[in-house]
Amino acid sequence: MTLNSYASQRLEISQLEEYEGDATMLSPTERDRLKNREGTSSQEKASNDARIKRKLVMWMKEDLDDVYLILRELPEDRLKRVLTDKNAHDLLRLAALIMDIKDFCPLVGKLDRPDDWKVFKLEKNRVQGEPTRGEERSANDMDVKRAGMLNHMLMLLRMFYEKPGTVNPVSSAMACASLLRFSELKDRVTEGEKRGIERITKAMMIPEKPQ
Repeated sequence: MTLNSYASQRLEISQLEEYEGDATMLSPTERDRLKNREGTSSQEKASNDARIKRKLVMWMKEDLDDVYLILRELPEDRLKRVLTDKNAHDLLRLAALIMDIKDFCPLVGKLDRPDDWKVFKLEKNRVQGEPTRGEERSANDMDVKRAGMLNHMLMLLRMFYEKPGTVNPVSSAMACASLLRFSELKDRVTEGEKRGIERITKAMMIPEKPQ
């Protein structure tokens, strides 16, 4: 790395740190009132909720488009220094929470019987715990559209997870780990599989290194 390129990199990082200092979406007061809703008066709560909702809508409508533009157009070598794996994970969790709020439901049925397709409305806050099947109803066109959209996104995500025609060992580890929870089944897990599970467990504890 040349002296000029190093100086340029440090300038970018210092500008980013300076920007981060005043770029938060919520003010300290808004954040405190949101976290402590029970201890806030009805009037303050209503006013705070309205301001926060407006900010969220504007971020979704405008800032996300700008983020997409930046990620598409800015050279990758400029982005790798500031983006982290956690950024990707956090955005996926946000998507899951939005789908939870919007009542996305799994679609079930046979392709040749579209009039019989059903969806199962799952319990709220399922993103935070184990999915639980709830009320069943007939699928509408929006349910079908959402399933099609999710299928497209899952295909994109799978490119980063599995090579076509192969099985990611992490998937196998999850199946084996479930057997280890039962004394009558844990003998089915081989020593080699246990070593694989141990490697994955250790890897998940590694802190992310800066690029």
